Amino acid sequence: MLESAVDRVAGRVFPGGVQPTELAGRVVRAVDLDVRDADVGPSAPNVVEIVVSPADLVDDQALHDWEHAFSSALEEEAAARGWRLGGPATVRITRSSTVDRGLPEIRTGHSEGPRPAWGHLDTGEGRLPLRDNRLIVGRADTADVHIRDDSVSRRHAVLWREGGDVHLYDLGSSNGTKVNGRAISRPTVIGPDDALLLGDTPARMVVG
Repeated sequence: MLESAVDRVAGRVFPGGVQPTELAGRVVRAVDLDVRDADVGPSAPNVVEIVVSPADLVDDQALHDWEHAFSSALEEEAAARGWRLGGPATVRITRSSTVDRGLPEIRTGHSEGPRPAWGHLDTGEGRLPLRDNRLIVGRADTADVHIRDDSVSRRHAVLWREGGDVHLYDLGSSNGTKVNGRAISRPTVIGPDDALLLGDTPARMVVG
């Protein structure tokens, strides 16, 4: 996914030495190697720095185009693989005279920060935004999606995007999770037409 997203700006940014699809593949591998097993599931670095030789860059505007393309593609990659990012996907390209032409270095990191909502849960409390790719739904103040209902456990369920679908999984809650009236005990694909019940709280998931 990263590889295909950068082709449209590659020629403007790196006129020679660096093969765009190879670089994209290296970025994917670097991020994949830094994926951590968090309590909510796999958590990936959301910050990538690509350090290149000054000889590999010719146009600052094209550089910004490249950064935007890579950042968008990293966000799509995270959604496709079910990674939690914890902050906005950010790819920066910097120059360094210590880096040889055609041999960029890739560094990854984690930086928490606000993220735009990709959807929301409609409940009796209103619209609860869904921001990260993996979210804890529960009564705890620290839950990503906070539901104020005593029938909802502090860490009730996890909701995430992966492979183009949205999944819901009950985390052993006291009062259970139902999809269309059926209690779930394993990851279940959900859509906008599905009626969800978290404890005694009805909800529907809306994308967009």
